[in-house]
Amino acid sequence: MTSDQGGKARLSFGLMISSDEPPGRDRRQVAEEHLERAVVAQRSGIGIIAAGHRYSFLPAGADAKVPATTWRLQPLPLLTHVAGTLGNSVNYCTAILLSTSCHPVQLLEDAATVNALCGGRFRLGLGLGWIPDEFAAFGVDYDTRVERFEELIRAYRQLGQAGTSSFQGRHFSWRSAEILARGADHDLPALWIGGSVGAAVRRAARMGDAWVMSSHIDIETLRRQKSMYDATRQEAGLSAPRDVPLVRTLILNEDRAQAWTVARPELQSWYKQRQGMGWAPSGDSQGDIEGLAAGRWIVGDPDDAVAEIQRLREVVGVTEIIFTANWPGLDHKQRLKMLDLLRTDVFPRVTQQ
Repeated sequence: MTSDQGGKARLSFGLMISSDEPPGRDRRQVAEEHLERAVVAQRSGIGIIAAGHRYSFLPAGADAKVPATTWRLQPLPLLTHVAGTLGNSVNYCTAILLSTSCHPVQLLEDAATVNALCGGRFRLGLGLGWIPDEFAAFGVDYDTRVERFEELIRAYRQLGQAGTSSFQGRHFSWRSAEILARGADHDLPALWIGGSVGAAVRRAARMGDAWVMSSHIDIETLRRQKSMYDATRQEAGLSAPRDVPLVRTLILNEDRAQAWTVARPELQSWYKQRQGMGWAPSGDSQGDIEGLAAGRWIVGDPDDAVAEIQRLREVVGVTEIIFTANWPGLDHKQRLKMLDLLRTDVFPRVTQQ
């Protein structure tokens, strides 16, 4: 759904259909649920179908730095599968594809293929990644991940240009080569780059077509980072981006108290696990979970959702809000119920304001 009411910038909504799944779940059933979520989302007025990314190939037992407790379907095959049903009625994006295993040739071929199969409606959201064991799984030196990520983006962009080129980097190189799978109407998808800290935001400004704002950064920090992003693009002589996408965790219920009954244990568990990995936002994830959630997640009833959407629009200037609730404790029927509430009690009120 897109809104242009009252002279405001357009506003589209998306849904992250990915979910973290416990070991033992049937991949076929998970795929069916993902597809059903996408179909219901499209019928509810959602205009962007998104998929997240992670790997589940991690060391076991005493060698595990990060316990492997969940897995996900891989995003590019998943989005292509969904596009086979929804076609060009929606846009598609990865939010985000991790750079951990990426090679520029494979990345470009895959992105161009998915874009063609999605009717030119694909957005490639790309991010650095942060779990050391995921880098180790692909033999990538964790300490060089930033340098490798920036080189990957430069190499990807160079390959995407017409004609023969050469590239010499520390991690990727080729001599007098080109991508043949292209035609006069060939366009690569827009490159959305994720980032949560200052250096990553500036990188997204310099190297991407848009910056994907994290679901775990509070709105006041995002406001400051957005100013930094805009200033960096201006300094680099780049125009303002067309897209200003943001991911937000959503727990929606007719009753505010019931929404928090669902959200509180899941958010506490999620952040406790990530603190064990050495990462968590500032705040007390064991105590004041509502205080930690303020400005980060959309939890509550439709009134709360409408108010937070308007706040994000006014403070940050978002043009795309991608809703996610990917933890395994939230079942499929609850997700579908939230989509119905968005359709009936949130979207109509947002477009009227």
